[in-house]
Amino acid sequence: MKKYLLILAIIFFIPVINFAQVVTLTSSPVAAADIAQGSTNNIVYIVKMDVASLPVTINSMQFTLTGTHDDNDLVVLHVYFNPTAPTLSGATQKAVNVSANFAAPHAYNAIFNLGSQGLAAGSSGYFIVLADVAAAATSGNTVKVNGLANPVIFGYSTSPIITNNQTDIAGTQTILAAVVTLTTSALAAANITQGSTNNVLYIVKMDVASLPVTINSMQFTLTGTHDDNDLVVLHVYFNPTAPTLSGATQKAVNVSANFAAPHAYNAIFNLGSQGLAAGSSGYFIVLADVAAAATSGNTVKINGLTNPVSFGYSTSPTITNNQTDIAGTQTILAAGVTLTTSPVAAANITQGSNSNVLYIAKMDVAAQAVTVNSMQFTLTGTHDDNDLLLLHVYFNPTAPTLSGATVKAVKVSANFAAPHAYNALFNTGNQALVAGSSGYFIVLADVAAAATSGNTVKINGLTNPVSFGYSTSPTITNNQTDIAGTQTIVGALPLTLISFTGNTINTNEVQLQWQTAQEINTKDFEIEWSIDGSRFEKISMQSAAGNSSQTLHYSYTHNQPVTGTNYYRLKMVDIDGRFTYSPVIVISNNAELFSVKIFPNPVADILQLHIHAEKKETILFNLFNTEGKKIDSKKMNLQKGSNYLNWNMQTLAKGNYFLAADAANIETIKIIKK
Repeated sequence: MKKYLLILAIIFFIPVINFAQVVTLTSSPVAAADIAQGSTNNIVYIVKMDVASLPVTINSMQFTLTGTHDDNDLVVLHVYFNPTAPTLSGATQKAVNVSANFAAPHAYNAIFNLGSQGLAAGSSGYFIVLADVAAAATSGNTVKVNGLANPVIFGYSTSPIITNNQTDIAGTQTILAAVVTLTTSALAAANITQGSTNNVLYIVKMDVASLPVTINSMQFTLTGTHDDNDLVVLHVYFNPTAPTLSGATQKAVNVSANFAAPHAYNAIFNLGSQGLAAGSSGYFIVLADVAAAATSGNTVKINGLTNPVSFGYSTSPTITNNQTDIAGTQTILAAGVTLTTSPVAAANITQGSNSNVLYIAKMDVAAQAVTVNSMQFTLTGTHDDNDLLLLHVYFNPTAPTLSGATVKAVKVSANFAAPHAYNALFNTGNQALVAGSSGYFIVLADVAAAATSGNTVKINGLTNPVSFGYSTSPTITNNQTDIAGTQTIVGALPLTLISFTGNTINTNEVQLQWQTAQEINTKDFEIEWSIDGSRFEKISMQSAAGNSSQTLHYSYTHNQPVTGTNYYRLKMVDIDGRFTYSPVIVISNNAELFSVKIFPNPVADILQLHIHAEKKETILFNLFNTEGKKIDSKKMNLQKGSNYLNWNMQTLAKGNYFLAADAANIETIKIIKK
């Protein structure tokens, strides 16, 4: 009995022990670093929490930001938790967008608004404090959490026992702005013509150091004597490598420029902002389009010394301005014509071949229309007076090619030895070019069958630039160069064409026949057709034998000739790509049917209608677009037989159109405008 009483006495006198959670806090190192204006998720402090004996649940974190930052430097703060390492990789966010617009020092209470964080007994984890920096934060200001002087604390769902081992091993974070240096690139003083576009006014180089920048606008002042009618629009381009338009991309387009000098412009980068990485550079180029009626002699200028350009950024970089006055004055000139040379490859031209391209001159017309009535050029090389037969001049309003071109000067006699100056009168009609338009004049030669192999033909645009005759006296700017290659006469293709004939069959078809006596390495025959004897289009192709010493017969049936005169020729091509043309044959198709034929189709400028009428009558032709809207019409008084109508399609947009007539039995014709 005494034994039991002793046991009870011991039990009643044992004190009650309260088992609480034990939390130990230590600082993890954070290196001192620069943090950029406008940057996010910059690590300011990391604290490790070790939990012993019992689990804890953390719902907030309290810390004090010190340093020199003001109330405009930081935007928001965040807290992340990583259960394994003092890094953001693998961490989850606990507190987001804690307002941080307070000057240092300031104490923050970051409520875990994305959910509390539990830690089991015997576990640990890292709480990470981060800051988002304002785009306009003050460069050089600092942000810091000092774990020794201002240790962080936490809010818990219970009251654990805290052991604080935090120290001052989180380095100071220093706000840093990008450093931008602006310098002027040299630009020569020059004349800019009425109606011209993309005239360079100023080039500024931007060098970026320390941090990247994003540029969204450019501000500049145009000076000079120009008035509010001289300029149309301005543009800004960016080139990452050189102070040139070649390789540049457009950033600001069509900035209205109808203001008299001096005027300050703000060119918003409406085609997208421009980013430059730290350590990179690039060139911003200001350009102007000049009005067609701009006042001759007025000037345009940007003075980088007295009116340096500036930029708009997504942040607030530190600017070093080294701009100077080395952009020359641009002077507006009266209306004029600018001539440039288009490339022509050096090539072989075959004995007996026709329409060999010798030279292509591009004409750009500014401000006022011009009418061209002749072309003057000098043929050089080694050719003698028996090598060439005839010369021709064609005009193409869109491209430096014969496709889509019309003949202007035909059959200019060419039996002269080199060098010889020619005056090719436009015997098929003058060529008008409207203000702001351009076109290509193409010189071609027909080679004699007995021309001397190895002799050459050339037009040198640098030493012997071509010139033109005009109905007025425009100002000429000659930019021709020597990029038209030498054409070398070579022997004819190893093919003997015995005959090339044709005749009408089946009321309204033309059958062509040709014979060859010898073929060596021949590839194919291209059948070409024309309704005027000058412009030919390929309508079919037939494979050649390749090699043969026998007489071979070929034929082709053209089922869509025009009523009246049709012209045909063969383009005979060998496997090396060399070719020659057959003589042109003329076939008359006298089918007494009412018909409408068009040529060429697709068309670039002039569409020719060939109408065969059974009687005299008046017909209205209407042109419709694909939506059925009538966009043009022409009335024609037809005579019995063949009639011709030229329809100018040059101003129409590319696409499909339909030609219809108010007469019975005439099908609608589809026209392709190229």
